[in-house]
Amino acid sequence: MNCLKIVLTIALLCLTQVANAEPSAECRPLDSATGLDLLKKVQVAYEKLNSFEASFVQNSYMLGLDERRESQGRMAFKKTARMDWQYQAPVEQRFVTDGKKVWFFQPDLNQVSIGEFKQAFSSDLPVSFLLGLSTLTDSFELSSVCQDKENIKFTLNPSSSDASISSFELQVGRENFLPHIAQIIDVGGNENTIELTFLQKNEDIPDEQFVFSVPKGVDVLMENSNNSASLELSK
Repeated sequence: MNCLKIVLTIALLCLTQVANAEPSAECRPLDSATGLDLLKKVQVAYEKLNSFEASFVQNSYMLGLDERRESQGRMAFKKTARMDWQYQAPVEQRFVTDGKKVWFFQPDLNQVSIGEFKQAFSSDLPVSFLLGLSTLTDSFELSSVCQDKENIKFTLNPSSSDASISSFELQVGRENFLPHIAQIIDVGGNENTIELTFLQKNEDIPDEQFVFSVPKGVDVLMENSNNSASLELSK
């Protein structure tokens, strides 16, 4: 799987479902009918969310290496499917998409990878949701749900066969149904968790922020749908 697919799947799933953290002892199980009603409220909250900015912390666990990594930065999202993830630590990186093209800039390598939006996915589920082609209840099956004093926690599974995602959970605020943490487990047992803080919704974010201008002298790696790539040099 190429780097754009890895980063893009993590980023998009963060916006469609939120989770992680073991449910507290006070997390009271709810029946499936109640859970589905609450999941529909999450959908409504997302439909009202035109844009937002937030800080994030991402924790990754690679099963094969038995290794955990943490990174952090700032992100911005604007409908439809426009995102800007600026990693600040431990290594500066930037992931940008305007909904048509995606850029993954690695300053330490003096390189930017560029691909097509719809081809840069390891899963079709998040792209359908962000483009408004499906809803949470269309794309996912509810396995279980519970709630504590502040949050509602769902366990969701892909409703159709998916080649990359094994499972994920969803945690939303009981009052606003907005995201806090996203955890994704792929079929290889690898985990990625992103926690959003200081979320500011419906900010006036200019479209220009979601188009990356390649700096002069940076190597450009064009990634294709067949995972092949060609290297160029920006002038």
